[in-house]
Amino acid sequence: MPDFWSNPDLQRATNFITFETPGDMCRGTVTALRTQTFVDNGVTKVSPQIDLDTDDGPRTLTAGQTRLQLLLLEHRPQIGDVLIVTMTGVQRRPGGKTLKEFEVTVQRATDKPMALLGEAPLDPAGPPPDAPL
Repeated sequence: MPDFWSNPDLQRATNFITFETPGDMCRGTVTALRTQTFVDNGVTKVSPQIDLDTDDGPRTLTAGQTRLQLLLLEHRPQIGDVLIVTMTGVQRRPGGKTLKEFEVTVQRATDKPMALLGEAPLDPAGPPPDAPL
C-alpha cells in the first residue's frame, strides 16, 4: 500500500518565485498570464499569476502582495516581454503583517508602444496630416 504522504495531490510545487528578503529578484521572459483565485479570511481574492522562462527554468510568479499587484498593473507585462521584479524592502505592520516593497521593470518584446487596455493600438507614425485634432 502506498504511503499517504506520497500522494501527488499533496506535493507542493517547487517552481514558484518567493521574495523573502530585500534584494531577492527574479528575471524572465513572460510565457503566460492568468489569474489565481484564493480565499483569505473568508474573502475571495484574485491575483495575477505570471509564468516566466528564467535562467533556472520555468517559474511562476503569483502577485499576492498589494504593492506588487499595483506595479504590475502599471507596467502591464505581456507575453514575450522580459519581466524583472526586485524586492526592495519590508515594512512591518500592526498585527504581525508585512508590506513588501518592490521594483518592477519590463523590457518590451517589441519597440512598438503599448496601447492602454481596451484602446486601439497606437500608431508610431502618429495621425495622418489631414486628421482632425
